Amino acid sequence: MTDTDSGWTEADSRTFIDLADVAVPGRAEMFEMMSSLVPARRDEPFQAVELCCGEGVFAELLLERFSASRLLALDGSPTMLGKAQERLARFGDRVRINVQLDPRSMRFIPRRG
Repeated sequence: MTDTDSGWTEADSRTFIDLADVAVPGRAEMFEMMSSLVPARRDEPFQAVELCCGEGVFAELLLERFSASRLLALDGSPTMLGKAQERLARFGDRVRINVQLDPRSMRFIPRRG
């Protein structure tokens, strides 16, 4: 996705990575709460998709907490995907990060206008 498609730029991604814990108060608590709602035992295999995975913080929490889980992480920012790849590399083939999320390809979302 190019910068003009959404108004979000790669500079915005770099800034968000640097400031996310301040810009999103309670972020860690929010991720903890969301992971507690996963309807699976910690050793139960399941697959998940995270849309707009950002730098992979929530994906990391899920993969750590659920040892048999697999995850597809999608984002429209190459900067975010690069950081997610670094963060999640230790999970090997349990995670796939090489797909960019491109809203123009989402045919199931009605277009306005």
